[in-house]
Amino acid sequence: MKPLADQLGVDLTLCDAADQLFGTRLGETLNELLIKGLMDFFDEGQSIWRMPGRRQGLFRGWANIARRNRRLRMRGLDVGTLLLEAEGPEAMIDLVMTRLGVPEPRWMDYFTVELARLHGWAGFVRWRAQAPNYYWQQRNPADLVDYLAIRLVLALALLDDAGRRLRRDLRWPALMAFATEHPRECLLRRELNAGTVLPEFAHRIEVVLDGADGGAIDALYLEYERQKIAREACTRAGRVRVMAERAGIGHDALLARDDDSLHQVIDGIYAAKAREGMLWTRALELIANLQDELVVRAVDRVFSVRRESLAGSMIGELRETALGERRGRTAFARQFEVDAAAEAVFIRTLQVEYRINPDQARIQLEHLAKIGFRHQRQAQLVANGLRGIGLTEGFGRTVLVVGHGSTSENNPYESALDCGACGGDQGLVNARIFAAMANRREVRALLAEQGIRIPEDTRFTPALHDTTTDEIELFDLDQLPPGALTRVTRIQEDLTAAGRLCAAERCAELGETGIDGPAAAARRVKRHALDWTQVRPEWGLSKNASFIIGRRAVTRGVDLGGRAFMHSYDHRLDPGGRLLEGILSGPLVVAQWINMEHFFSVVDNEAFGSGSKVYHNVVGRFGVVTGNLSDLRTGLPAQTMLRADRPYHQPMRLITLVEAPLTLVESLLAKLYKPRELVQNGWIRLVVLDPDTGQAQVYEPRRGDRSGGGWEARRVRLP
Repeated sequence: MKPLADQLGVDLTLCDAADQLFGTRLGETLNELLIKGLMDFFDEGQSIWRMPGRRQGLFRGWANIARRNRRLRMRGLDVGTLLLEAEGPEAMIDLVMTRLGVPEPRWMDYFTVELARLHGWAGFVRWRAQAPNYYWQQRNPADLVDYLAIRLVLALALLDDAGRRLRRDLRWPALMAFATEHPRECLLRRELNAGTVLPEFAHRIEVVLDGADGGAIDALYLEYERQKIAREACTRAGRVRVMAERAGIGHDALLARDDDSLHQVIDGIYAAKAREGMLWTRALELIANLQDELVVRAVDRVFSVRRESLAGSMIGELRETALGERRGRTAFARQFEVDAAAEAVFIRTLQVEYRINPDQARIQLEHLAKIGFRHQRQAQLVANGLRGIGLTEGFGRTVLVVGHGSTSENNPYESALDCGACGGDQGLVNARIFAAMANRREVRALLAEQGIRIPEDTRFTPALHDTTTDEIELFDLDQLPPGALTRVTRIQEDLTAAGRLCAAERCAELGETGIDGPAAAARRVKRHALDWTQVRPEWGLSKNASFIIGRRAVTRGVDLGGRAFMHSYDHRLDPGGRLLEGILSGPLVVAQWINMEHFFSVVDNEAFGSGSKVYHNVVGRFGVVTGNLSDLRTGLPAQTMLRADRPYHQPMRLITLVEAPLTLVESLLAKLYKPRELVQNGWIRLVVLDPDTGQAQVYEPRRGDRSGGGWEARRVRLP
């Protein structure tokens, strides 16, 4: 355990330190009080009684109620007096941090720790603040400054009350001095209050601490450390023995004395771990929006400043300045010592070259607001879609355009089972629009001028795949000519048969019994979709492992087990790499989002996932909590990741296979920031099937060198 003096303000807040040293529950109480206020303020119509004064903003609305809150006063929390000493949230933060005695150079680290204590709520507040056009944000504004001010006010009140009861000073100078002067006593107190000490030893610690004898504390500390080291050594030895047994290594080998034998044992154990897919990872950075990405590229090109050196607030300031939403010097210019003239030139570059300006923003809004497209625009959209999947010739008489969605009752995670590319909605609308455009005679004439000739008797038909029941329903059949209806009827019969077979596979995965044939399986999964007591209507995208970008011939005849995202792509139709660039910067990044969401949710479901659905409640119509009071749950529920108490999804980073010349892939990675970072930092395992050399090139990142790494060639046989 790290010394408390090293952790204070970096890993621990003052409330955390008081809890660990003196057995208080300040952190838990602080979270409860804060969550209750946030639930009242952010409610979007679920509550019958609405919190008054919300239009003043989060901090002021909460403060007006807190000043008159008798329950807080009855608990000994003098919040009202404190709120009278400062007006706005910024002034209140300054007042509280000064009152707590936290050194000003440590403030930013301290704020970070406070925000991390309820990362779900803090993330939601941050999202609200970055969505100015969101109805509830416009009506009831809130940002992280408001959130932090409320949290610090409550923390100061709790620390003052606990200090009076304990007759101790719980502010920064006193706790830091105590931690520095009595490190051994601090460790014993922390171990005792963490509940990691055996009852007999715990009693001895309590007696010694009550006696306040420095010599006795030191002696007990040394005895405790010896016992702890011995227990940990026994535990590690037991783990090594179990892992060695799984790896097929005998007991005698573990007793070897020479280094070579021990290295063989270690290599065998790690090889077994690799086979079992036991991976550990770090947290994944948030994905910036499009304009932020353009700002990052511009900063990198003009000033050679990489993304890692830029704070999110710096990027936002540059974007807002280019859009004319703010004036004056930016934090980026001050931090990197960019003079006013160079900064003005750079802002102009953003506006002209990167088109981050008010006029372009207005044009984009107008495009989004338009109902319908001109024929030229429709032809462009259809051509991009067809070329993106390599379908430019050999059209059948019926082409299905299939979106996907799900069916489940009383499920707050339903949108997570629908189409992410459709904003968490079902994909039928997009499928119907694409099919309607592709069927228009004027659009096909324009496509023919571009070299895409669709036969006159080819009809695009929209459909929806229900990923819960595996039913596929065709739409807009009334617009088909009479001759096409017969073909569609046969297709519907084939789709029904295929859906029943998929339902049988799904029932086998779910452990269903007593099912007599595919038809019975189809009825069973349909019943599950309509049964609100079901906690697992589907396993969705669990077990996802790879993303394949190439011709269908590459995977023909291969059973991928439903674990691969697949994107049709023919490099021969894309000599300039424009289509592959779109795939790498769009679908690949989305697939990696999905992969990492599952990865972290299964590695630590309580911290990064959502826990069990059984205890979930919808709060304020905007989020999910566990029970009646908890942090907002941000990841996937346990039922999506686990089979009983064992992982159903295997945590592994996305393996991406691209069938294209290596030189083309390298040139695209050189100019695409996000895919390049994902590959170089090892979040994506990239394999390039090079048709020119007949080799599979695997990218191997070098540890500690983000820009390094190299390709390793392996022979393969391409179809």
